[in-house]
Amino acid sequence: MTRYSRHLQIHQLAENKKLSAKQIAARLKISIKTVMRHLKTERYSPPKVRRVARKIDPYKEQIKQLLERSDYTAVQIFRMLKDEGYSGCESVLRDYVSQVRPRRQPAFLTLNFEPGSTAQVDFAECGLINVGETRRKLYAFVMTLSHSRMVFIKFIMRQNMEHFLACHREAFEYFGGIPKKIMVDNCKVAVKIPSLFGIAGEAVINERYADCAAHYNFKAVACTVRKPNEKGYEKLDIM
Repeated sequence: MTRYSRHLQIHQLAENKKLSAKQIAARLKISIKTVMRHLKTERYSPPKVRRVARKIDPYKEQIKQLLERSDYTAVQIFRMLKDEGYSGCESVLRDYVSQVRPRRQPAFLTLNFEPGSTAQVDFAECGLINVGETRRKLYAFVMTLSHSRMVFIKFIMRQNMEHFLACHREAFEYFGGIPKKIMVDNCKVAVKIPSLFGIAGEAVINERYADCAAHYNFKAVACTVRKPNEKGYEKLDIM
């Protein structure tokens, strides 16, 4: 199990099953310190890796410039830099060249949507606001009709299931109808397991959100992790 999937599992047990850190540690057979570390942060952050200086580091920018100028091979670049004092391994340079060599952008088909067929849902962070004597995070629930680009926006204080479902109802009332399909990012209130970790590559929709979809007779579809092109539009900038 990856660190990211473990992070999702810990938060699911804490928020959906209402288990304590000690109970989660016992169920997953991990230390309570590990559980507490994950619970302190809502979003997963990979562990920091100690960076070790390498002989190729001073030449990285020069390598990028050479690749932008011409389609040099790694061997050609190695010979050029060796004449300038590079004393590192050719294999290290070859690996770096393969990482930074400019690649052609993948082509995507333009997505067209029929009226009433699809809506797209996002959460947006809108900074902090004063609530009494405390500072609270402000979020925006955004539902956009894919064909007409008509937008419903609701500002909320929490990204929990109650607010998420209530915003859907208000959006349907605002639009005067319900789309056949709703595409969502992999927010935890909508998606239990992202497509990257789901069975057979498919995302697992949160049970309560699946019940909502069945009640309103729409299909909930989660976008594949790191594939924003599946929505067919750029995210709305509401700030």
